[in-house]
Amino acid sequence: MPPLSAQILNAEVRGSVYGDPSGARTSCGTIGAKFPMQVLSFEEAMALANATGSLRHAVLLGNGFSIAFDASIFSYSALFGSAEFSASPTIQKAFEAIGTWDFERVIRNLMAASRLAENYGRYGQQTAEELNRDADSVKSALVEAISRTHPDHVFRIDDGSYNSTGDFVRKFKEVFTLNYDMLLYWTLVRADANLCRDGFSSDGSVLEWSDRPQIPQTIHFVHGGLHLFVGDNGTITKVRYRDGNFIMDQIRQRIMSGRAPIFVCEGTSEQKLRQIEGNRYLRHCFKRLKKAGPVLFVYGLSMADSDSHILDAIVDSSMRYLFVSIYGNPESASNTRLRTAALALSERRTVIGIPLEVRFYDAESVGLWKMPTIPIEGGTVRD
Repeated sequence: MPPLSAQILNAEVRGSVYGDPSGARTSCGTIGAKFPMQVLSFEEAMALANATGSLRHAVLLGNGFSIAFDASIFSYSALFGSAEFSASPTIQKAFEAIGTWDFERVIRNLMAASRLAENYGRYGQQTAEELNRDADSVKSALVEAISRTHPDHVFRIDDGSYNSTGDFVRKFKEVFTLNYDMLLYWTLVRADANLCRDGFSSDGSVLEWSDRPQIPQTIHFVHGGLHLFVGDNGTITKVRYRDGNFIMDQIRQRIMSGRAPIFVCEGTSEQKLRQIEGNRYLRHCFKRLKKAGPVLFVYGLSMADSDSHILDAIVDSSMRYLFVSIYGNPESASNTRLRTAALALSERRTVIGIPLEVRFYDAESVGLWKMPTIPIEGGTVRD
């Protein structure tokens, strides 16, 4: 099987081509000098992935997966608007001073300031302790904001949304998510319960995780999730619907009682990795990411510095082909940074002599959370 680069150069790809704003059908061979060559549709990307002969495509979901459902709920600006900072008024001032709604960026800055303050004597030590407390409060505020704004139960989302998103997930043998919300889990349950192979099984009363489940685990919450908790005896448990008690209601009750879910939202990639290594469920999911492939699709991940541990895992893995989603104008500042970060992974692989071919596809062409449309003369109709 020839490499993807050879296949692409010998094929015509219809898509948004850099340097060709018309998006007309363009031979990739004629634009080889442009950077990068083109943005594929998801259908085209999947066709190329299938052409590799791989039978085990995997997907990694970033925050864009949840934002595609409803940006008014899952964007950082929306979460900031619903967060409660009354316990420490200085936290809101920290967001204002940094000029961001990004919770992780604020956590990162507070912890950096704390390390610096420790060098300034007794009063500096007191300030450092206050900054650390505020960083912990921001983490708690993020968890509480997500649980507060989250849809109340699985039936709040229409079947068409589940079906379109389930069709996407069903194309992959393994699914990795960095999101904490319930959207992926609900999709798996509603679209096809057989997809929900997350390593949890019941002994009659509690859903408990095992690293050696009877059915191999294929769903991995790499950064934890609202529905995952550490039990009193150190077991990893999952909240389940029971006796009319919806999962989100139970999660909110636990959070209000002071029990925090398994939730990785540290400020830096190094801190996130330490938290992952300290939890056997997260550690297992992270190791599985390194073994995924040879084809990995990435959807809705910015590939920022705080994602470095995830990017390192991709470099350290056996993956050979990486397809990265791009939303909006490919030449925007954020997408330029994303493309640079993705292509840097290929360059790092070149150094160690293990190729990694990187291609980009249009996030909107996936069609998450919506009924498919059929083009007709004068408009579209819902299928």
